[in-house]
This record gives sequence, C-alpha cells and structure tokens, in this order.
Amino acid sequence: MPDAQKDEEMVLQCGSGYRSNIAASILRQAGYSRVKSLAGGVFAWSNAGFPLISS
Repeated sequence: MPDAQKDEEMVLQCGSGYRSNIAASILRQAGYSRVKSLAGGVFAWSNAGFPLISS
C-alpha cells in the first residue's frame, strides 16, 4: 500500500471476508494500525440489501 499512511483508516473487502481478514492481519503486522475487514465480505453486504456498484 504505497499511497496509504500507516495511521490511515482502511476497510478491506473480498467476496466472503476470508482473504480480507488475512490481508488485514498482514497489514497490521506491517504497522498499519487502523485496518479492518468487512465482516462477511461483499456476499454479506449484498445479502443485507446494500447496493453494489461495479465499474
């Protein structure tokens, strides 16, 4: 994450939350203090009725 500051808040996401949890753990070990993973990933987000935007 070359453009991110180590105290910048980040929320990581993937399809299920599994990979974003791993990535968040690696970033925390690298000194990023405000990293979170979207619980349940995009799948849970969509099932909760929140919109998905694709590019």
